[in-house]
Amino acid sequence: MKSTTFVFEINELFRSKDQVPDWMGNDLPVGKQVRLLREALGMTQAQLAKRCGIRQNMVARIESDLTIDLRSSTIQKLATGLGCRLISRFVPEEEIGKTLDRKSLEAARKLVGLSRSTAGLEKQMPEDRYMEEQVREMQFKIREKRPSSLWRLPEGEAGK
Repeated sequence: MKSTTFVFEINELFRSKDQVPDWMGNDLPVGKQVRLLREALGMTQAQLAKRCGIRQNMVARIESDLTIDLRSSTIQKLATGLGCRLISRFVPEEEIGKTLDRKSLEAARKLVGLSRSTAGLEKQMPEDRYMEEQVREMQFKIREKRPSSLWRLPEGEAGK
């Protein structure tokens, strides 16, 4: 079981998308950033290429092809050549605690729903209030004792 302090520390380290400064939330392609910074510095593509140790046509390609898949070492060279520091960060779409709450609630509802279906077949339908209590208890058990079960993917869904 993870302590509350641990979850708090993780939430402090990994701010969710809605908690980061506006400028960090802008998804600006690397190539566009390179072009904007290079032009703001008054540098030519050839000058940047020389500073980075890459060919000028590669700089042109990076700036024009906004879908290019660059190696991290190339991005680091560009940052250095532009006099910048490269900051790479994972930014969760939502707070980690909220993600765990949402996923554990979904899993608990699914599990309790299965037992409710079975009870319905036996004509022993429990009250809604009782079912909601069961969902909350199951959610707690999943979250505290089996959080890894939240991340199992059904067959054929790898990488989603």
